[in-house]
Amino acid sequence: MLKKNITPKNVCGLLNEMLELDYNCTKKLVEYRVPCNGKIADHATIQVQQFKTDKSPKVGLIGVLNGMFGIRKDGMGAICYEIDFGKIVRFKPTPIRLKPPLKKGKK
Repeated sequence: MLKKNITPKNVCGLLNEMLELDYNCTKKLVEYRVPCNGKIADHATIQVQQFKTDKSPKVGLIGVLNGMFGIRKDGMGAICYEIDFGKIVRFKPTPIRLKPPLKKGKK
């Protein structure tokens, strides 16, 4: 049966279940990035990354899933994950920032 409404919490629940079922598969799936063109990179909600050393932007699963939910007012996507010593601990809806991040060199 198809679900009529999917929330970030639902998606995180499924991803967390996947972590328990097959951690290595889930980690590789989440960390894998595919080169994409400028049209995807310029999309209003799909999140991509491009480092100075990259020839082209790259997109991954979390960037696409966040694209489905849109971008919040603080510029963040709906889904994130916690990493502890290089290991994905859990997926969760992105917390709301009470204050904007500090600019480099400011305290």
